[in-house]
Amino acid sequence: MLKYYFILDKHIFMDLIKLGEKIKSLAKQKNISPEMLSGAVGIARTTLYNYYNGSNKIEIDVLDKMSDYLGVHITYWFDDMEAPPIGSHPNIDQTITNNLKHKVELQQQEIEGLKREMKMKDKIIELLEEGKGKKRNV
Repeated sequence: MLKYYFILDKHIFMDLIKLGEKIKSLAKQKNISPEMLSGAVGIARTTLYNYYNGSNKIEIDVLDKMSDYLGVHITYWFDDMEAPPIGSHPNIDQTITNNLKHKVELQQQEIEGLKREMKMKDKIIELLEEGKGKKRNV
């Protein structure tokens, strides 16, 4: 069985209904009320209920807090996820492509900024060295 999940912009894409059922079931097993769980992870109770019924995507940091509070490793949530049919998520493919392009653009801008900064520092060093040379000749 192939496992299916991936993270995009802090959200986990997987079978949200199955994830919600697992969260609800584990909390119930451990006698943890929705009020306790939502309070412990810092989300609204309505948000937790939306996770329970699979209508909201869950952020990885929220799932990590839930894992800690419920006493399971974060991989617990992904144990039985299966691969979706090929082509069943064309919008996700496009979103991933767009996000990667944006990240590359940001990195290129950062590189250009660093190059400009290095040129300025080189110029400052050059000017300082010229100044030292002039002092010696005086």
